[in-house]
Amino acid sequence: MSSKVRRSVDRAVSYFRANQSTTGGFGASGQTATTTPWVVQAIAAAGANASTFERSGGKSPIAYLQSLDIEREATGGSGTTSNPANFYAKMIVTYHAAKVSSLIAKAGSKHIDLAASLLAYENSQNGAFSTTPGGSGTYAAISTTAWAVIALRAAGRSPSQLASSVSWLASQQGSDGGFSFTPGGSPDPDDTAAAVEALRAGGVSASNATIKHALSYLHSQQMSNGGFTSGMGGTTNAESTAWAVQAIRAVGQNPTGAAWKKGGKTPIAFLLSLQARSGAFYHYGTTLAMPLLTTSQVVVALSGKTYPF
Repeated sequence: MSSKVRRSVDRAVSYFRANQSTTGGFGASGQTATTTPWVVQAIAAAGANASTFERSGGKSPIAYLQSLDIEREATGGSGTTSNPANFYAKMIVTYHAAKVSSLIAKAGSKHIDLAASLLAYENSQNGAFSTTPGGSGTYAAISTTAWAVIALRAAGRSPSQLASSVSWLASQQGSDGGFSFTPGGSPDPDDTAAAVEALRAGGVSASNATIKHALSYLHSQQMSNGGFTSGMGGTTNAESTAWAVQAIRAVGQNPTGAAWKKGGKTPIAFLLSLQARSGAFYHYGTTLAMPLLTTSQVVVALSGKTYPF
């Protein structure tokens, strides 16, 4: 990490600390349960200890997460995402990143086993994961399967144990090399990058044709300012660029190298250009959309991490 990137990451971590509540969590009421895991991942990526990351008189974010009824939050609580499998997966990745992996098997106030809860959403016939128990649906199946593979690898599953899910995920690649959020959808850089990380986590070689095709798609989506859009002709933004950077690193390439320059600019330079005085990162331009979420994703990318870490 260059000194310039290190300073940027440190400013972002200071922003997190300034926006932490005494409960240990992050984000507005009703969003804290979904926002906090992302911030914990970023804190860990930056090299800080999430178990002791506290404001004066407050609790740590790990203590906050352990105070939650995680099953309730996943399936219908104030922080529900309408995708329980993704919520369980995100929690697994969070605990692994924060180096408290022992909590994966006793998560939250009711001490549930996150891996077992996630596996309840797997389709036993093809290895896909979706928003419905038993993986019987298809909505969000590509995104959900990618996150499930990453999470189960973090939870200690071997590539051989993930083979059917990895095979199903690879089969969802579009003719242009991209991956979409849901089967039949339009490919986009965000989901393509997450799929690349999942495939690599699942044991797929960086030289594999599926990976190469996905990287070609990402190359085609990079804009002249070095950044990436969320697809469909959108504006280059921090989140899409952060995911692309992670995918680039996941295959052993350098996001500051000549291969990833457009108009003389790299995706890292684009990300650094989006940091506000507060330490937060703009979604694009000078627009703060969901700054805690945006900043979390950028910090992971700038810190050189790829999932699971």
